[in-house]
Amino acid sequence: MKYSWYSYPSKINSGQIDDIVKVCLGKSLKKGEIRHTNTVNLKVRKSSIAFLDRYEEKNIYDLVYDWGVNANNQAFGFDVNELETVQFTLYDSSDKDKYDWHIDTDWFSDEMSHRKVSVIIQLSDPSDYEGGVFEVEGANFSKQDKINNLQKGTVIAIPSFIRHRVTPVTKGKRMSLIGWVLGAKFR
Repeated sequence: MKYSWYSYPSKINSGQIDDIVKVCLGKSLKKGEIRHTNTVNLKVRKSSIAFLDRYEEKNIYDLVYDWGVNANNQAFGFDVNELETVQFTLYDSSDKDKYDWHIDTDWFSDEMSHRKVSVIIQLSDPSDYEGGVFEVEGANFSKQDKINNLQKGTVIAIPSFIRHRVTPVTKGKRMSLIGWVLGAKFR
């Protein structure tokens, strides 16, 4: 593994992002659960989410998977073979929505694969919200990296086993798209 995170600033054009947002906002949102326990825990995670349908939104799935594979090939080098799912997440300042430090890999899963690459696509313009900063434990983001990571259309990829969080949104709404690229269990 070369990097703890990989970023493609503003790589997806604004029109394509607007189309994705329109699809996502048409979904029925629910409170985000903690994956390993399948429970809502507002002390850890406050956000609204919807999962996209693999077949109805195939073009979005393909986009997320392609970016995940590209980042993996350039930065991580894991054995990957499919996209688990794509999740739309909405963080609203009215509840100071956030997601505290966590990892996306479930080491104790009975599944035959692990989440290896987490792909985050920024759907909001930075002028739409305050707070809601995506942070990666141990990453030394430069000032320019921090600016780039907020830009609409930016794609960020991290190994799914690295701790990360989204700080509370203090004004407006932050929207993102998240996908998890899988591969055979780590060994």
